[in-house]
Amino acid sequence: MSINKELDTIAAIATPTGKGALAIVRISGPLTESIIREVFRKGKSLAKMDKFEERKVYYGFIVDPTNDEVIDEVTLIFYRAPKSFTGEDMAEIISHGGLIVPNRILGLLIKLGARVAERGEFAKRAFLNGKIDLIEAEAIANIIEARNEIVYRCALENLKGNLSGKFKELKETLLDVTSDIEATIDFEEDAQEVDVKSIEEKLHKIYKTIEEMLKDYEKSRIIETGLKVVIIGKPNVGKSSLLNALLEKERAIVTDIPGTTRDTIEETTEIDGVFFRIIDTAGIRKTTDPVEKIGVEKSLEKLEEGNIIIAMFDISEELGEDDKFILRLIDKKKENVIVVLNKLDKGEKIKEDMFEEFNSVIKLSVKEKIGLESLKKKIKEFSLKNENIKYYINERHYNCLIRAKSFIERGIERIKNKELLDIISVEVKEAIRSIEEIIGEITTEDILNSIFSKFCIGK
Repeated sequence: MSINKELDTIAAIATPTGKGALAIVRISGPLTESIIREVFRKGKSLAKMDKFEERKVYYGFIVDPTNDEVIDEVTLIFYRAPKSFTGEDMAEIISHGGLIVPNRILGLLIKLGARVAERGEFAKRAFLNGKIDLIEAEAIANIIEARNEIVYRCALENLKGNLSGKFKELKETLLDVTSDIEATIDFEEDAQEVDVKSIEEKLHKIYKTIEEMLKDYEKSRIIETGLKVVIIGKPNVGKSSLLNALLEKERAIVTDIPGTTRDTIEETTEIDGVFFRIIDTAGIRKTTDPVEKIGVEKSLEKLEEGNIIIAMFDISEELGEDDKFILRLIDKKKENVIVVLNKLDKGEKIKEDMFEEFNSVIKLSVKEKIGLESLKKKIKEFSLKNENIKYYINERHYNCLIRAKSFIERGIERIKNKELLDIISVEVKEAIRSIEEIIGEITTEDILNSIFSKFCIGK
């Protein structure tokens, strides 16, 4: 996608191809009104229109102007610059769906002077014309691609400008620091020492703000990819049966033979709008079987990765050495552990109070489907602390924030070393540039291509 194409008129099908009741064909650019004047006929009379009122819905037909062939019955909305998504003259043609009709309409628009839009080119033009900033553009893609309710809500907040506002506020604070530095340079030496301390305090405050935003990046990644729920326990305790029950499908092989699961099985599921990655692990026990031993080692690795640990025990049996080993493993991760006492249908030989050091203990029978809803509710509760995310930060924001943090850190260090304020000012200005890159006030063609090429065509 190259900048020198921005004066072209572009067109694309904005809805998925294939069967569907309706399709939307979009066109944007300087030739928009003249092209739709050629192809659109108003109402049943097929009257040609000389001018379109903006934001008005027109009913009529798309006609091939070369032979007056009617292509489809449509509605059309025209948006006049700059009051459109792209900031240019723009129109949306709502036709019948399917493969033939929208493609024929698109073909007509191309024949009359438009070109096929590249991926994300409508959103890119909205950015270049100042209708949205780079964070809001990314939020549009996030909303379209959202795989769960939390990601959708977070992306919607970004689209509303909340994150952009925070970065602009951060930039203003940094600009205030540079103003303080420049003013301080002109002061006498005694006064300068006092003002430098004030500048250092402000930089420390900014540093802490960035650190908090970087923590939100970790939460952002979790809610995007899904919380990892790792099921551990000794062999034949019901881990694979629980996986199948949570997924509501037969994903893992279930037998009465201990050690059936010898590798980790990972599947995704949604519980009340929250995305989870459920991981079934090999049974943890002492074994001489080399293959099973590898499976146990992998289970221990997954235990360390888990955001939520479901530690399963057989309530119908006394705790054995393998169970006690598992208890020692999860002791340091208590705040993330849900203890599940399975096989309730076979009787109780261990009591809940044996696990009183854990906050969450649930008795259930996977076989009889007893207690499963309570477990799902508890898993959802555990996810709430990750839902409490202030800002949805993506990898691009994260990398820029890391750079800004590094410049501020160096600025603070230079103040402590009593270096020249001019040099400290350079560090702060570089931090400002990093923040401007996040918002899109400083961009390169490579950055724009990287962002907008991930969009679908027509957006």
